[in-house]
Amino acid sequence: MAILAIVLAEVGPPAVAQPPSSEESPSSEASPSSEGSGPVPTDRIHRALRGQTVTVAEAEASDQVPPGAIRVEVRHPDGRPASGIAVDIGVMKQGGDRDKKSQTTDGAGLVLFSELPSGAGQAYRVNVPVDGAKYSSTPFRLPPERGYQVRVTLLPTTRDDRFILQYLNRTYLELRDGRLRIVQKAELANLGEETFVFPEEGKRIPLPKGALAFQTQPVMTDQRLVEDEGGFRLFGSIPPGRIDLLWAFDLPLEGTDLSVRLPLPFRTYRISVEADAPPGAELVVDGMPEAIVHTEKGNRFLVTQIQQRPDGPQLEALAIRLSGLPGPGPLRWFAVSGVVLFVLLGLVWFLRPPRTRASGHGAGIDLGAHKEALLAEVDALERRARTGDVGPKYRERRLREIETELALILRSEG
Repeated sequence: MAILAIVLAEVGPPAVAQPPSSEESPSSEASPSSEGSGPVPTDRIHRALRGQTVTVAEAEASDQVPPGAIRVEVRHPDGRPASGIAVDIGVMKQGGDRDKKSQTTDGAGLVLFSELPSGAGQAYRVNVPVDGAKYSSTPFRLPPERGYQVRVTLLPTTRDDRFILQYLNRTYLELRDGRLRIVQKAELANLGEETFVFPEEGKRIPLPKGALAFQTQPVMTDQRLVEDEGGFRLFGSIPPGRIDLLWAFDLPLEGTDLSVRLPLPFRTYRISVEADAPPGAELVVDGMPEAIVHTEKGNRFLVTQIQQRPDGPQLEALAIRLSGLPGPGPLRWFAVSGVVLFVLLGLVWFLRPPRTRASGHGAGIDLGAHKEALLAEVDALERRARTGDVGPKYRERRLREIETELALILRSEG
């Protein structure tokens, strides 16, 4: 589900630059990224933003597969069977435990996993690691009356990042006693027709000096964020389509003002910066519109957003200044646990269908599994609210997001 749409619905239309439109007459080429080796055809950008990307994995229930079984078919782009390919099945159980089962395709490019539990107690995801990349299916649950058929197409791989676009960079600043919690969400889109593989040493992303308590949300796909000296490194691969990454860290908060510079390591389409806003606080981000104040149920937020042309000038970093903050004492009333962003979003993101299909008709999406995950998240959210792990402001905001997601699912099922 699109968290971006929910954010925009909450704060109203932002004061932003005009986004690129398919009706415009864009130049035939876009600027390369900081590490890319050439220009990007703009029509690929429009096509990817509309969800028209290459399908690399399809999963669907099938009467041709016996109950309790998953049959995986792996092929090359020209249709030839891919034999001798390792196939992994990731298993996420209801209690949060994970497991993995592995086999190798036969001469026909097929492998069958059998005697697997069905029902709501676990979800499955097929992963095929090849040439530094990993191709993953939509997470699904096995129905009791039939099995699942999964088809995976192996794509060529590349280390040229010129087709990688950061569709959304969302930064949220949370006030705590004596420190500032910075949570960042990156939605990356591979606009090409090859799977992008990060360098073996990883793509290094620096963090501000003095950053503490780095955290990241693990995913069952191929991306890994590993902390190192003064920052972190991004490993793995991105197939055609979109993936989401989430990380957070703390900065010491001394006095009533703070300035921080956060890099934008990829060419970026949309940027959103949001901050807790006690009375008198001001948020300024260089190159972005004046922040607007959004008030809901007594809670104040400062928000600034911008959309950039992928083929136009780009912000190289977010130069953020937050001023007019209260002293350390009152900050406890604005504290929201950043850890909850990872705990609560983890299950939903695992079950959320990756946007790697050629059309937006929802083929292969297990809406029932997603709905169950959202309801389970509500239970977990209420438990943590009772124990004080979650602040009331975050609880209310996340409940509204879940309600919106459930409404969209019910409408799709209707």
